[in-house]
Amino acid sequence: MKMKKLLAVVISTIVCAAMLTGCATNGGGSSSGGGAAKSGDLIKVGIINNDPNESGYRTANDKDLKATFTKENGFDASFAYSLKNDEQITHAQKFIQDEVDYLLLSAADTAGWDGVLKEAQNAGVKVILFDRTVDADESLYEASIVSDMDKEGQTAVDWLKSQNLD
Repeated sequence: MKMKKLLAVVISTIVCAAMLTGCATNGGGSSSGGGAAKSGDLIKVGIINNDPNESGYRTANDKDLKATFTKENGFDASFAYSLKNDEQITHAQKFIQDEVDYLLLSAADTAGWDGVLKEAQNAGVKVILFDRTVDADESLYEASIVSDMDKEGQTAVDWLKSQNLD
């Protein structure tokens, strides 16, 4: 049940951030780590994201994540930001050592995540990718909530072709 709640929150947050952007004009916790939090405990979440100042989307996304993953909503969330993959991996390792229940990840780069994802899996930390995927075996993460860029590109090409331009 905790996983479904977390996935619903992540999906809702990402969708809301995307909608808000489209409409725009211009710690420590009380749960025992290594798995789903016990009933009544806060769900301990480590969130690794790119710099919120990177874009309007990223700013809105970060604002929504912070508004959603609150103690009032049942979460003990810690945030880390970097546009560098090695720094993000270091943050992920720290969150695993801090015994988060879930690690939410928007990777700066697709490569180099196998080791830390295996560490998370071995520690019982569930990983959810958002916004960006990684080049790693799908068994190393619970879910990937990302755009299908190949399909979006093909849709754009098909539309352009249908315009019968010179």
